[in-house]
Amino acid sequence: MGVTVVLADGSVVEASEKENPDLFWAIRGAGSNYGIVASWKLRTFPAPETLTWFSVKLNWTAETSLAGLEALEKYARSTMPSNLNFRVSDYDRGSPNVEGLYYGTDTEMRAAVAPLLRDAAPKGVITEAFQVNWLQAVHHYSFYDTIDWTDPSPVSLATIRPGPFPY
Repeated sequence: MGVTVVLADGSVVEASEKENPDLFWAIRGAGSNYGIVASWKLRTFPAPETLTWFSVKLNWTAETSLAGLEALEKYARSTMPSNLNFRVSDYDRGSPNVEGLYYGTDTEMRAAVAPLLRDAAPKGVITEAFQVNWLQAVHHYSFYDTIDWTDPSPVSLATIRPGPFPY
């Protein structure tokens, strides 16, 4: 893994874990502050066959939200498996949720989020969980009717459909 970076003075440098490791670390977090990445060298892996996207209603109250957020942070730092990702959202303004994607089955996802529910949201519930393939997961998180990005169209709330999608 590495990058070719054009620096502010016009020089071109390589950065990786072994060559300019400080720049490589910085590029991964705030790249636009350090230069223009001209190319990436990535280590890829095959797309998983089964993924599960899910939503969790946290059911926090004004009294439990701070402790819940702290427990959520602790889970993300120490317990969360690497094949799980999620974001905290509050689209309903006052009803925070976790929505995410697990690289595995529904059963495996439920086991992976069980410590999160136990510690961060004891009254939380999984409100949606759909087992999909890689392309279906990409489509779900794109918020578009199609995933043909050669002619992008604006996102419209009318195109976002809840529940299982007819892929």
